[in-house]
Amino acid sequence: MYLAPLVETAVTDFVGEIERAEKLQELTTIARYAPGYFEDVSTDILIECDVNLREPSYPNGPLEKVIEIIRSATEVHTFVPAVTQQFLDAHRTVLERDQQVELIIGSAGLEGIRSSNLVDLSTTFGDVIYAYDEFTEPIGLVRTDDHVVVIVYDEHSTVHGIVFGNHEQFLAWGTSLYEKYRKNASVVSQTDR
Repeated sequence: MYLAPLVETAVTDFVGEIERAEKLQELTTIARYAPGYFEDVSTDILIECDVNLREPSYPNGPLEKVIEIIRSATEVHTFVPAVTQQFLDAHRTVLERDQQVELIIGSAGLEGIRSSNLVDLSTTFGDVIYAYDEFTEPIGLVRTDDHVVVIVYDEHSTVHGIVFGNHEQFLAWGTSLYEKYRKNASVVSQTDR
């Protein structure tokens, strides 16, 4: 009796279950900072997504991955409570290629940009910035032509991790969530900047 194929299948199945358990652990860690946000997405879809968590040895890993996705996109729709210079630069890169960009920033984040004088929003971003004046959620969202990235912040407003993917149902869920923010945002006019 030859058992090698049976053993190989059993080992493959076991490794697959370990990988699934590891992904569920990462998603549980993300969900701790964003309770309730992923309830409308099935676990099977979330397991197909990639997760990038902040690690002590590489704390900027999740943010750098988001920036990489933004820079390679031809269309970017973003909602974030606050932004960094690096994040704005990534959006500017897309704009400089004459691609479509919408950037919705929480009111505190927008005020932070205005007071820093690091960026002249009126000349750099034209009419692509919107203000979201309601309660700012502990998440951000970037929707590109082929990805949805959910940015999850910790209690110190630092990026804790991201969940990103391009599964059709995840894209539809992300688009719906983005539209919720977009509906409640108003354009920041040139004179408001």
